[in-house]
Amino acid sequence: NTLDRDRMSLPREEVAPFYSAWHALCQEVRKGSNEAWLKLHPGTLIILNNRRVLHGRSSISAGSSRVLCGCYVSYEDYTSR
Repeated sequence: NTLDRDRMSLPREEVAPFYSAWHALCQEVRKGSNEAWLKLHPGTLIILNNRRVLHGRSSISAGSSRVLCGCYVSYEDYTSR
């Protein structure tokens, strides 16, 4: 979501260590032992807190009738109510 993204602002000497740590994090995330798959059925609703859960979805097969609808509530809007 572009509302929560910003440019990276690091001192030059921290850029290489950052990308090294980023690479290590990506390797951990992609380990099968760190994944949980949930099959959603028509009419199922799932709500995720993007600040607590890294999530994704599988690709849509050609000819699929799958429809995915999403919405976004900013953290500020959520906490202001």
